[in-house]
Amino acid sequence: MHMWASEREREREREREREREGERERDRQTDREAYHEQRRWLHPYSPGPCTLLSSEGWPPILDLPISKKIPGRSGLVSR
Repeated sequence: MHMWASEREREREREREREREGERERDRQTDREAYHEQRRWLHPYSPGPCTLLSSEGWPPILDLPISKKIPGRSGLVSR
């Protein structure tokens, strides 16, 4: 009977260890998801997250002629 009790105790300990490992794996998964979620909002050359706070004033109204918007291009085709 004493042997059975220690067997049950070992089985409980194994079960607790499996639960702890499951929790650790869930934590790692959550950390990975948080990391990827954060990376989604980071521009590769940006020092930090960029968030569009509101859509007012977007898209910006550009009143310059096209030739002025593109550096190195002129609006006239010269031959």
